[in-house]
Amino acid sequence: MMSYMSSMLLVERSAPPEGGVDPAGLGGEGLLAVAEQALGRLGQELLGGALADGALTDSVVALQRVETMALAEKLRRIAEVDARQAYVAEGARTTADLLASRCGLTRAEGCAQADVARALARMPDTAARLARGELSAGQALVAARALGEVEAAARRAAERAAGADDDTDDDDGTDADADARDDADGDAEDAAAAEAE
Repeated sequence: MMSYMSSMLLVERSAPPEGGVDPAGLGGEGLLAVAEQALGRLGQELLGGALADGALTDSVVALQRVETMALAEKLRRIAEVDARQAYVAEGARTTADLLASRCGLTRAEGCAQADVARALARMPDTAARLARGELSAGQALVAARALGEVEAAARRAAERAAGADDDTDDDDGTDADADARDDADGDAEDAAAAEAE
């Protein structure tokens, strides 16, 4: 299975519009600065009668895709902060605390985003679809919750099996807990795909 981080590298990038900035030579900070500048300039655009209805509605659709792609990238980076425990250097106890203090989120919002980020790190196909703007934030949340529910059910089943028999190996010699986790990951990916359709 491809890791979440490597799957994100495979997300197709489109060429810059004619006369636009070629981001190929920019690092992460430069790319974020260009994105902020671009959104700032869009916010200065007059929307009155100067913009045709079709162009206006197309811009809403494009902005939805951009918003979803930005969310996917933020969640990818949140998962990395969590995995590295980079929040410690910032004086936070958890990733959620870091998000609350540095991003102005409530603790509940920080917890929710950290949970979704961790879940997407275990669902590379779903994460890649979110990054391409093919899934909405709500669909990613449903997939993350589904994964949590499937994993919790798998843990309960494994605990019941362990309680009944201390030997957790299947008859074929494989680890039943690992098999249950793998099944949970696949089930959650399938649930996300079904929800997206």
